[in-house]
Amino acid sequence: MKVLHAMRPALFMLMVIFAEIAFKADQKVGIISYGILFIAGLITYLLWQDNFLGALLAIPLLRLVGSGIAASFEVKLLILSVLLLVYIVVVHLHAPFDFLHRTMRPLGIFLAIGLGVVFGLAMQRVSSFGQNSLLVTAVLCAALAEEVLRASLLSVQRKAGMIVLSSLLFGLLVSGSFLVLGLGFLFSIAASFLYVKEKHLFLPVIAHMIAAIIMVMPKFF
Repeated sequence: MKVLHAMRPALFMLMVIFAEIAFKADQKVGIISYGILFIAGLITYLLWQDNFLGALLAIPLLRLVGSGIAASFEVKLLILSVLLLVYIVVVHLHAPFDFLHRTMRPLGIFLAIGLGVVFGLAMQRVSSFGQNSLLVTAVLCAALAEEVLRASLLSVQRKAGMIVLSSLLFGLLVSGSFLVLGLGFLFSIAASFLYVKEKHLFLPVIAHMIAAIIMVMPKFF
Protein backbone atom coordinates (compact mmCIF):
# COMPACT_ATOMS: atom_id res chain seq x y z
CA MET A 1 0.00 0.00 0.00
CA LYS A 2 2.87 2.38 0.81
CA VAL A 3 4.42 1.70 -2.60
CA LEU A 4 1.11 2.46 -4.32
CA HIS A 5 0.75 5.65 -2.30
CA ALA A 6 4.26 6.76 -3.33
CA MET A 7 3.58 5.95 -6.98
CA ARG A 8 0.21 7.71 -7.10
CA PRO A 9 1.51 11.02 -8.55
CA ALA A 10 3.45 9.27 -11.32
CA LEU A 11 0.53 6.94 -12.13
CA PHE A 12 -1.92 9.82 -12.39
CA MET A 13 0.53 11.80 -14.50
CA LEU A 14 0.82 8.83 -16.88
CA MET A 15 -2.97 8.57 -17.09
CA VAL A 16 -3.20 12.27 -17.98
CA ILE A 17 -0.55 11.76 -20.67
CA PHE A 18 -2.49 8.85 -22.16
CA ALA A 19 -5.71 10.88 -22.02
CA GLU A 20 -4.01 13.72 -23.91
CA ILE A 21 -2.71 11.27 -26.54
CA ALA A 22 -6.28 9.96 -26.91
CA PHE A 23 -7.54 13.55 -27.19
CA LYS A 24 -5.07 14.30 -29.96
CA ALA A 25 -6.13 11.14 -31.84
CA ASP A 26 -9.89 11.53 -31.34
CA GLN A 27 -11.39 14.43 -29.41
CA LYS A 28 -14.55 12.55 -28.40
CA VAL A 29 -12.54 9.66 -26.98
CA GLY A 30 -10.21 12.14 -25.32
CA ILE A 31 -13.04 14.05 -23.66
CA ILE A 32 -14.53 10.82 -22.32
CA SER A 33 -11.09 9.77 -21.02
CA TYR A 34 -10.56 13.15 -19.38
CA GLY A 35 -14.05 13.05 -17.84
CA ILE A 36 -13.44 9.67 -16.23
CA LEU A 37 -9.98 10.76 -15.13
CA PHE A 38 -11.26 13.98 -13.57
CA ILE A 39 -13.93 12.19 -11.54
CA ALA A 40 -11.49 9.52 -10.34
CA GLY A 41 -8.83 12.12 -9.58
CA LEU A 42 -11.26 14.37 -7.70
CA ILE A 43 -12.40 11.50 -5.49
CA THR A 44 -8.77 10.58 -4.78
CA TYR A 45 -7.88 14.20 -4.03
CA LEU A 46 -10.80 14.59 -1.61
CA LEU A 47 -9.77 11.38 0.19
CA TRP A 48 -6.04 12.13 0.52
CA GLN A 49 -5.79 15.93 0.06
CA ASP A 50 -2.82 15.46 -2.27
CA ASN A 51 -1.66 18.91 -3.46
CA PHE A 52 0.13 17.43 -6.47
CA LEU A 53 -3.00 15.64 -7.57
CA GLY A 54 -5.09 18.74 -6.90
CA ALA A 55 -2.88 20.82 -9.20
CA LEU A 56 -2.72 18.14 -11.89
CA LEU A 57 -6.52 17.94 -11.99
CA ALA A 58 -6.35 21.33 -13.73
CA ILE A 59 -5.41 19.59 -17.00
CA PRO A 60 -8.52 17.39 -17.40
CA LEU A 61 -10.69 20.20 -16.03
CA LEU A 62 -9.43 22.70 -18.61
CA ARG A 63 -9.74 20.16 -21.43
CA LEU A 64 -13.36 19.56 -20.45
CA VAL A 65 -14.14 23.28 -20.14
CA GLY A 66 -12.24 24.13 -23.32
CA SER A 67 -14.22 21.61 -25.35
CA GLY A 68 -17.36 23.58 -24.60
CA ILE A 69 -16.01 27.02 -25.55
CA ALA A 70 -16.81 28.08 -29.11
CA ALA A 71 -14.33 30.89 -29.71
CA SER A 72 -11.17 31.76 -31.61
CA PHE A 73 -7.86 30.21 -30.54
CA GLU A 74 -6.59 33.33 -28.79
CA VAL A 75 -9.86 33.99 -26.93
CA LYS A 76 -10.07 30.38 -25.75
CA LEU A 77 -6.39 30.43 -24.74
CA LEU A 78 -6.90 33.61 -22.71
CA ILE A 79 -10.02 32.28 -20.96
CA LEU A 80 -8.42 28.95 -20.09
CA SER A 81 -5.21 30.62 -18.88
CA VAL A 82 -7.13 32.87 -16.49
CA LEU A 83 -9.16 29.90 -15.25
CA LEU A 84 -5.96 27.93 -14.67
CA LEU A 85 -4.41 30.75 -12.65
CA VAL A 86 -7.52 31.08 -10.48
CA TYR A 87 -7.67 27.30 -10.01
CA ILE A 88 -4.03 27.01 -8.90
CA VAL A 89 -4.40 29.93 -6.49
CA VAL A 90 -7.42 28.22 -4.90
CA VAL A 91 -5.56 24.89 -4.65
CA HIS A 92 -2.67 26.63 -2.88
CA LEU A 93 -4.69 28.71 -0.43
CA HIS A 94 -3.81 26.28 2.37
CA ALA A 95 -0.35 25.43 1.02
CA PRO A 96 1.35 28.53 -0.44
CA PHE A 97 4.19 28.32 -2.94
CA ASP A 98 7.69 28.22 -1.61
CA PHE A 99 10.62 30.05 -3.23
CA LEU A 100 8.64 33.27 -3.78
CA HIS A 101 10.66 35.15 -1.21
CA ARG A 102 14.05 34.28 -2.69
CA THR A 103 16.18 36.83 -4.52
CA MET A 104 16.74 36.21 -8.22
CA ARG A 105 20.45 35.75 -8.89
CA PRO A 106 21.99 37.54 -11.92
CA LEU A 107 23.04 34.15 -13.31
CA GLY A 108 19.47 32.90 -13.03
CA ILE A 109 18.14 35.96 -14.85
CA PHE A 110 20.76 35.50 -17.59
CA LEU A 111 19.82 31.82 -17.98
CA ALA A 112 16.12 32.69 -18.12
CA ILE A 113 16.62 35.31 -20.84
CA GLY A 114 18.88 33.00 -22.84
CA LEU A 115 16.43 30.12 -22.54
CA GLY A 116 13.55 32.32 -23.68
CA VAL A 117 15.43 33.71 -26.68
CA VAL A 118 16.69 30.31 -27.89
CA PHE A 119 13.36 28.55 -27.66
CA GLY A 120 11.42 31.57 -28.90
CA LEU A 121 13.48 31.64 -32.09
CA ALA A 122 13.15 27.87 -32.47
CA MET A 123 9.36 27.94 -32.06
CA GLN A 124 9.13 30.91 -34.41
CA ARG A 125 10.35 28.68 -37.23
CA VAL A 126 7.84 25.88 -36.67
CA SER A 127 4.71 27.74 -35.54
CA SER A 128 2.06 29.62 -37.48
CA PHE A 129 -0.26 32.30 -36.08
CA GLY A 130 -2.59 34.81 -37.65
CA GLN A 131 -2.35 38.56 -37.07
CA ASN A 132 -4.33 39.40 -33.95
CA SER A 133 -3.40 41.88 -31.23
CA LEU A 134 -5.17 39.73 -28.63
CA LEU A 135 -2.76 36.90 -29.37
CA VAL A 136 0.15 38.56 -27.53
CA THR A 137 -1.94 38.98 -24.38
CA ALA A 138 -3.19 35.41 -24.66
CA VAL A 139 0.24 33.79 -25.04
CA LEU A 140 1.72 35.88 -22.21
CA CYS A 141 -1.13 34.89 -19.92
CA ALA A 142 -0.74 31.26 -21.02
CA ALA A 143 3.01 31.42 -20.31
CA LEU A 144 2.35 32.68 -16.79
CA ALA A 145 -0.38 30.09 -16.17
CA GLU A 146 1.73 27.18 -17.41
CA GLU A 147 4.71 28.13 -15.25
CA VAL A 148 2.51 28.57 -12.18
CA LEU A 149 1.10 25.09 -12.79
CA ARG A 150 4.59 23.69 -13.32
CA ALA A 151 5.78 25.30 -10.07
CA SER A 152 2.73 23.92 -8.29
CA LEU A 153 3.61 20.39 -9.42
CA LEU A 154 7.35 20.70 -8.77
CA SER A 155 6.87 22.25 -5.34
CA VAL A 156 5.55 18.82 -4.32
CA GLN A 157 7.41 16.43 -6.64
CA ARG A 158 10.95 17.45 -7.66
CA LYS A 159 12.33 14.06 -8.69
CA ALA A 160 13.97 13.79 -12.10
CA GLY A 161 11.44 11.19 -13.26
CA MET A 162 8.54 13.49 -12.46
CA ILE A 163 10.24 16.38 -14.26
CA VAL A 164 10.52 14.20 -17.38
CA LEU A 165 6.89 13.04 -17.17
CA SER A 166 5.51 16.54 -16.57
CA SER A 167 7.66 17.91 -19.41
CA LEU A 168 6.29 15.25 -21.74
CA LEU A 169 2.76 16.25 -20.75
CA PHE A 170 3.42 19.96 -21.33
CA GLY A 171 5.00 19.12 -24.68
CA LEU A 172 1.91 17.13 -25.66
CA LEU A 173 -0.42 19.96 -24.62
CA VAL A 174 1.21 22.46 -26.99
CA SER A 175 2.17 20.08 -29.79
CA GLY A 176 0.85 20.29 -33.30
CA SER A 177 3.63 18.13 -34.69
CA PHE A 178 6.45 15.91 -33.46
CA LEU A 179 8.87 18.81 -33.91
CA VAL A 180 6.76 21.13 -31.75
CA LEU A 181 6.35 18.30 -29.22
CA GLY A 182 10.12 17.90 -29.06
CA LEU A 183 10.73 21.62 -28.62
CA GLY A 184 8.00 21.89 -25.99
CA PHE A 185 9.45 18.91 -24.13
CA LEU A 186 12.99 20.33 -24.15
CA PHE A 187 11.79 23.76 -23.04
CA SER A 188 9.79 22.19 -20.20
CA ILE A 189 12.81 20.20 -19.05
CA ALA A 190 14.96 23.36 -19.06
CA ALA A 191 12.29 25.48 -17.32
CA SER A 192 11.76 22.78 -14.67
CA PHE A 193 15.45 22.55 -13.82
CA LEU A 194 15.69 26.36 -13.82
CA TYR A 195 12.90 26.49 -11.22
CA VAL A 196 14.35 23.70 -9.09
CA LYS A 197 17.96 24.93 -9.32
CA GLU A 198 17.42 28.67 -8.90
CA LYS A 199 14.50 28.26 -6.48
CA HIS A 200 12.41 31.12 -7.86
CA LEU A 201 9.05 30.95 -9.60
CA PHE A 202 9.50 34.01 -11.79
CA LEU A 203 12.66 32.88 -13.61
CA PRO A 204 10.85 30.27 -15.75
CA VAL A 205 8.01 32.79 -16.12
CA ILE A 206 10.49 35.29 -17.60
CA ALA A 207 11.91 32.62 -19.93
CA HIS A 208 8.48 31.49 -21.09
CA MET A 209 7.19 35.02 -21.68
CA ILE A 210 10.27 35.97 -23.72
CA ALA A 211 9.88 32.81 -25.79
CA ALA A 212 6.17 33.54 -26.31
CA ILE A 213 6.78 37.14 -27.43
CA ILE A 214 9.51 36.14 -29.87
CA MET A 215 7.31 33.33 -31.19
CA VAL A 216 4.33 35.54 -32.09
CA MET A 217 5.58 39.10 -32.54
CA PRO A 218 7.13 38.61 -36.03
CA LYS A 219 3.66 37.63 -37.28
CA PHE A 220 2.64 41.30 -36.96
CA PHE A 221 5.21 42.57 -39.47
